[in-house]
Amino acid sequence: MVTLTTLLRTGLIGGISALLLFTDPVSPHPTASLPISGLTLWGEAILPHGSVTVAGTPMGGLSGLTYDAKRHLYYAVSDDPSQNGPARFYTLTIQGGAKPRDPMRVEVVGVTPLRRPDGQPFGKGTVDPEGIAYTTQDSLWIASEGIVNRQGNRLITPFIHEFDRQGRHRGALPIPPKVMPRLVNGIPVAGIRHNLSLESLTLTPDQRFLLTATENALVPDGEVASPTSGSLARILKYDLRQGTVVREALYVTDPVAAPPLIANGFQTSGLVELLALDNSGEQLLALERSFAVGRGHRITIYRVDLAGATPIQEIDSLKAIDISSIVPAQKQLLLSLETLRLPNGLSNLEGMTLGSLLPNGQPSLVLISDDNFQAGQFTQVLLFSLDF
Repeated sequence: MVTLTTLLRTGLIGGISALLLFTDPVSPHPTASLPISGLTLWGEAILPHGSVTVAGTPMGGLSGLTYDAKRHLYYAVSDDPSQNGPARFYTLTIQGGAKPRDPMRVEVVGVTPLRRPDGQPFGKGTVDPEGIAYTTQDSLWIASEGIVNRQGNRLITPFIHEFDRQGRHRGALPIPPKVMPRLVNGIPVAGIRHNLSLESLTLTPDQRFLLTATENALVPDGEVASPTSGSLARILKYDLRQGTVVREALYVTDPVAAPPLIANGFQTSGLVELLALDNSGEQLLALERSFAVGRGHRITIYRVDLAGATPIQEIDSLKAIDISSIVPAQKQLLLSLETLRLPNGLSNLEGMTLGSLLPNGQPSLVLISDDNFQAGQFTQVLLFSLDF
């Protein structure tokens, strides 16, 4: 039996074979599947902080990315909480070169403000968009991770809403009660933690299931990641026909890669994106990000298998049970991005999507980073070919 210590320290990296379902450019129906054996860097583009302004809004904070194969466009959601402009997503074109490491082109071609159900803009500090997934019905699911601020005793609940391509609200999914935050005297006692909430969003190829995950453990489930242990995140699987969560699975994040170089410096490690590879939603890619002051980022991509994971949707607190009885999602390392030795290093990568076919016919994987609207940071776009 796997012990809690083993789970937290290793993230339970196991041997699995992730499958990619190739789809027709405008159809969700899979036509073939092959196991992914690795990723090859095809290109990199850097957009310096403050270099792009669209319709009066500074481009930045890109936390989620999705691909519209019908129009050959990418949509990137900004995590700006309506402070530097309205809550919004950007439309981009991303074009790789003829061969690996050739220069690539990224162009921001539009911006779309998001509207509340009443048609009004989201107010300042009332939303924190993080995940985005395009549907073949010409809509976009967007996840907001909410705001849990103990200093200001502010509590904004997370949501998963559907918008059309003009940013108009179309619908919403219910958030399980166990995920909803609760404060007592300004201290979180239940639900999500601030900035460690619903960071990811993905649809299965057939559009039936939508998956998201907490970046770290819910308050009743365990502690945040540290240099000595990972955190007990939850993957949530919605059935869009029913409109409810039908499956939850334990995902053990990696520990913080290295402690900060200054005392009490900021550190974090967590699950920041998921990408569904099959119609069951059981086979996924996961993007994990570790950061510590003075150490920089460690970014990893895992193949993930939920098939043997213990269902935990009926468990409100993982602290209250024998954790050794829970089988977590199986993880297998696909790529550790520091091995790429990029000249610009690694930025705050948060978004991940399957993209267009490359010139050699291979499917692509695209990553994008959040510059936090801070000078000295940048938006990084990485393009990979999927190897089989």
